Amino acid sequence: DLQPPLLRLPVDVLCSLSDFAQWSGLSQVCTWTWAVLGGRHLLFRRVPCLSEEQLVGTLARLTNATGLHTLVLDVSRSFFGPEGPHALASLRSAPALHTLSLRLAGNGIGDKGATALAALKDAPALHTLALD
Repeated sequence: DLQPPLLRLPVDVLCSLSDFAQWSGLSQVCTWTWAVLGGRHLLFRRVPCLSEEQLVGTLARLTNATGLHTLVLDVSRSFFGPEGPHALASLRSAPALHTLSLRLAGNGIGDKGATALAALKDAPALHTLALD
């Protein structure tokens, strides 16, 4: 068989490997891995010009992503307004979100923002939360 070993793995094994590695690059190996893993592990690097409206819209789509397992979101120094933390807290509704890493430095979250982010503890599948 000339098929690469990765493509011979059962889907559940591939998903387990992907979850262990928590690496979005595995989904980009080929069209088959993208079809199986696409959107399972996402990394959004710092986008300093991200408007609050864009942040809210992006997070609304991620909240409905049923296969989202790992999300690393760097919005440090994005200077979003008071709705930013509330939009981030909406991730508590993501049904399969297991690992969430938020890089928030330089945004002046404040007490109200911290209270909003505390709602993430209610996420149904969340196992690991890292706030920076």
